[in-house]
Amino acid sequence: MKICGVTVDEAGYKVFAGRRFRVPGDFADAERSIENIEFLARNKDYQAEYPQLVAECKKILEGQAKEIREYYGRRDGRKEYQVMRHDDFGGYIKDLQAAHKEAAGARAKMKEAHDKAAEKWKEAQKDRRLSEYAKTEAKMRWLEADRDYKAALSDLQSRTNEAVKKVRAELVAHIDDFYSPNGNRIDEGTVKLLNSGLRLSEKEIERLVSQNVNNPTMLRLIDDHCTKNKIDSRAARVYGVYARSAGRQELDAFDQVCGLLQRAVDSNDVEAAAWGTGNDNFSRFSESAIQNLLNAEIKPAAPSVGGEAGDSDE
Repeated sequence: MKICGVTVDEAGYKVFAGRRFRVPGDFADAERSIENIEFLARNKDYQAEYPQLVAECKKILEGQAKEIREYYGRRDGRKEYQVMRHDDFGGYIKDLQAAHKEAAGARAKMKEAHDKAAEKWKEAQKDRRLSEYAKTEAKMRWLEADRDYKAALSDLQSRTNEAVKKVRAELVAHIDDFYSPNGNRIDEGTVKLLNSGLRLSEKEIERLVSQNVNNPTMLRLIDDHCTKNKIDSRAARVYGVYARSAGRQELDAFDQVCGLLQRAVDSNDVEAAAWGTGNDNFSRFSESAIQNLLNAEIKPAAPSVGGEAGDSDE
């Protein structure tokens, strides 16, 4: 969701969406919501009839956008909330499945056309009725078909590699965002409890860990607290290791599926057939990888229902 053109999370939305403003020179002389001000600032009819009002609305939007960016900058150093392509890491492997369906299908069609051209050339070589000139022509057609096939296959491999690079870059950005320490994800209540001086039992620490399995920042903080205060908690220690893994498990799973996708468009026909559309090897392996990521000890939380901007009061 966005406010003043800046992407915000649910917490940021609650901070800024409810604000009301009086616009200098407003003919309605009323407090307006930020949504209504955005509407006025972008309305061409108002621009023509009330240029001063529109200018004041734009000034308010610029000020609010600056404040939102400062808000995120103070909390975790970012300029706005970052929206990821998928809600979970398995979604990026599903992107590879879609790429495989397209690329392996194209590879199979190329191979089929190439095989037909090769068969025609074989038949021409065996046909005693053909003149040497006709056989020469048939050979030229075969060589051209073979050349076109190799060029098309090379192009398909390049396009597949580019598609994989793009998806991997999106996954890396998501992993970095999830695992990097983030002030916006610190639970103030838990921090107050840890800093209260109250000595927590191992079971109480374990409960705090279970409440934060989708939050590497808090898992690291809890683990550090236990280490500093000599609290022996296996849960804090183990999940602290997971939280500091920086996504190695996720990247390894993704890269393994990438390797199989690239095999599906390999120049070696046997290799391509093993991982192409003719069997379910790729599907089984990639589905297993997705399931492993969904069952990971820590992973992004499932998105909450709702959270979009509510209706304006206007």
